[in-house]
Amino acid sequence: MQSRCRVLAIDEIQAGAILAREVLDARGEMLLPAGAILTGPMFSSLARRGIERLAVVDSTPCDIDLDAERRRIDERMTILFRGSRGRAAEAIRRLVAEYRLRRLS
Repeated sequence: MQSRCRVLAIDEIQAGAILAREVLDARGEMLLPAGAILTGPMFSSLARRGIERLAVVDSTPCDIDLDAERRRIDERMTILFRGSRGRAAEAIRRLVAEYRLRRLS
């Protein structure tokens, strides 16, 4: 599943969000690298430097992504359990698939 980003005003972002792009100051110097996890003090520091908006990782998958991921999980389970037969193997396959699907929500 591919991550998307959203550009939001600093006051709309919660601590713990992940930067999708590096943050540059007015001179083009990097203040924070892409992938940095934002903390409370960072917001006020960025605001003092005139940074009003940030691109953060949007980890909320859309329905299309979920459907594609469900298909991918099903295909993977088919491969992993290709030689397995019987009730026990089917029960394990179902439990593993359910576990992987729960991780999506």
